[in-house]
Parts: sequence; structure tokens; C-alpha cells
Amino acid sequence: MPRAWGYIFVLVAVVAAVGALLYPLPETYEQPAPAVLEVKPAARPARRASQKADSSGRSKRVVPPPKAARPALPPKLPSRDTTKARIMVPPRPAAK
Repeated sequence: MPRAWGYIFVLVAVVAAVGALLYPLPETYEQPAPAVLEVKPAARPARRASQKADSSGRSKRVVPPPKAARPALPPKLPSRDTTKARIMVPPRPAAK
């Protein structure tokens, strides 16, 4: 009887494999490629009357803002000793 169960198991496996090959697959959907946008070169900004040269003939120079100070780092937290080294305790002084 155990041999018959083996044949039944193999037969079920073969039927499942043939069914998987013959089972119709869903239609494949190809996603369209996104359209490539044309990039136009940036136009030069129009000059304003306030940006024109002043009476001395020189153009006004824009002063950049000062750089911001770096943020202060948080204080370091105490860390545990992970070196697995022996901790030597200093001996107490002798009692008198």
C-alpha cells in the first residue's frame, strides 16, 4: 500500500505541473515610457533701474549675507567600556 501512495503523489505532481503549463496567463501590460521634456535654456533676467550703474559709473555690488554659525554639537554621552579589559581597582591604604 505505501508504494501505491507514492505513485498517487507522483501522478498528482505531474498533473499539477501540466496544468500550470497549460493554464492561461494574464495579458502582459507594457508601461509606456514617460515623455522626455524639452529643456529650454534659462533667459537672462531683465535689468532693473536699481541695478544700473550709479553716478560714478560703477555698478552696485551686492554684498552676500554672512555665513551662519555652525550649530553647537550636543554633549557626548558617557559610553560603556567594551574592551573587556580587566578593571584594576587601586588598593586602599593600610589602616593604622
